[in-house]
Amino acid sequence: MKLENHSDTSAQSYSGEIASDDAVGRDAAADLIHTGYYDYQASRKAHWDGIAREQYGSWGRYYHTYLADVYRQIVPADSIVLELGCGKGDLLASLRPSTGVGLDLSPAMIDSARERHPKMRFVVGDVHELDIGQLKFDFIILSDLINDLWDVQRVLERLRPYCSPRTRLIFNYFSNLWALPISAARKLRAATRSAEPTGC
Repeated sequence: MKLENHSDTSAQSYSGEIASDDAVGRDAAADLIHTGYYDYQASRKAHWDGIAREQYGSWGRYYHTYLADVYRQIVPADSIVLELGCGKGDLLASLRPSTGVGLDLSPAMIDSARERHPKMRFVVGDVHELDIGQLKFDFIILSDLINDLWDVQRVLERLRPYCSPRTRLIFNYFSNLWALPISAARKLRAATRSAEPTGC
């Protein structure tokens, strides 16, 4: 698996096949019941349903505009794209895919995405138990999602059926270097609240 670090764009992409153990899905699903996973996911769903009803502040609009510009440098138009944790679907739509599929845990986010971008397919679902058919994607995006996941390894393993050898996975995620400026922006009401994951 080849790692490409796009340091100038703050995004990372992987190309190549994801290694997987076929038994992992069955065994891990049984274990989830005993780990607090379902309580955690219920709290995340409630959190993001609340966020879905809010409008972006000026900081948020700037960030999401910048993010779309970054992703357009990596993802060519007319690609087949899956976005996990798609929120309101704006990033996915900005990439102008030939086929765009977005998945999010929050029904409120998906309702908003379907209203804003009716030509794309949006699905309510949990990335830890991904099951969206047999389509292979050119790009799979996890934007600001990694820090909110219960089990990153499990999610990557669940992606394998949707990847070809040419599929690229692209991640971006929050850095603590931004904590101070974001805190200041919130005090000035220039930024809305974001995810605050609990410990796992």
